[in-house]
Amino acid sequence: MIISIIQVYRINFPLKHFDMVKKYAEEYDVNPYLIMAIMKAESKFDENAVSRANAKGLMQLTEDTAVFCAKKLDVKDFELSQIKDVETNIRFGTWYYAKFLLDKYSGDERLALAAYNAGFGNVDKWDIEGGLNIEDIKFEETKKYVQRVESFYSIYKKIYR
Repeated sequence: MIISIIQVYRINFPLKHFDMVKKYAEEYDVNPYLIMAIMKAESKFDENAVSRANAKGLMQLTEDTAVFCAKKLDVKDFELSQIKDVETNIRFGTWYYAKFLLDKYSGDERLALAAYNAGFGNVDKWDIEGGLNIEDIKFEETKKYVQRVESFYSIYKKIYR
């Protein structure tokens, strides 16, 4: 049996939890493959991932971000232990990116991605006008993050069209 290059790519770029991603991507009006790319960059699909900054789960949400999302989404009785719940994490992360950050930055995906990684407070200080060029990103980690997500997004769109 011969394996095609597309099959190899699909092994490395899986559609883990795609039903949930698609559900919330449609609800919050964002491309589901972009959310898959963010998840791959954030956690490599490890539901138990925890970052140096104590961000948790597939979409790597901090406690502050999760509480903010719960309030904005009117989630009653939200508890911090729910951050690692797959559906909650995907729902909150997708809403945060698509409805908070993308809206905040007038649909500029690159600015929203930079803010997802570096925090919107940092991105706001960069005083970017007319869209974000990679050279404008002040943090090397964030620059690489944005490039990685954009690359993953491009691959997802090509192999699952």
